Amino acid sequence: YVFHLAAQPIVSLGYLDPYETFNTNIMGTVILHEMIRGYRDASNKDKKLSVINVTTDKVYKESDRAMKEDDELKGYDPYSLSKSFSDMITECYYNIFKDDNTFMSTARAGNVIGGGDMAPNRIIPDIVRAAMVDGTVGIRNPQSVRPYQHVFDALNAYLIIGALQKDNSEIQGPWNVGPDAEQTMTTRELADRMKEHMTFDWKHTGESIGHENDYLVLDNTKIKNIGWKPAYKD
Repeated sequence: YVFHLAAQPIVSLGYLDPYETFNTNIMGTVILHEMIRGYRDASNKDKKLSVINVTTDKVYKESDRAMKEDDELKGYDPYSLSKSFSDMITECYYNIFKDDNTFMSTARAGNVIGGGDMAPNRIIPDIVRAAMVDGTVGIRNPQSVRPYQHVFDALNAYLIIGALQKDNSEIQGPWNVGPDAEQTMTTRELADRMKEHMTFDWKHTGESIGHENDYLVLDNTKIKNIGWKPAYKD
């Protein structure tokens, strides 16, 4: 099993350093697939290999509706576009170097919250840091809608896809990994819910790191049809 999660994952850093973002997320994916191809060429063609490339929910061209797996890929900013390419690179390698014992899928998940990620410009880490000093967290766009989900839900989806496609080639392909539509919320609502458990304030800064999608929701019908569903509802 190969799970590719390595990336430059911060949208704001993508604007500050497009080259490093493209190099990491695009060429990193190419290098991974070249390693897999080399592994296959080294007399390992009889072994089953299940590959999951975790991209992002931001790979899609912007829309005001829930995105489906067959919608157009066209991320706007450097991070999102680099992940669109990463997603397509996996499909390209599968199509060109198709092997009966190699199974590949992409998992389009994003806005993952939970322990372990304290990177800047992440809403939950920013709130936690503010709460530690009874401070105030700045929010760029309180009305932006995002499919926030717990990290365990996302990881569970990756494991399910990886396990099932190894024994059923029809499972291969792109997969949206996100909460049910009614679980999506604005950044303002998320912050207000956090205030029920932590002491902090938030303010609308109006600051911009560059263009950001105001509405981002995933249609998770496909992955729910293979047995996955969000375990964390609130």
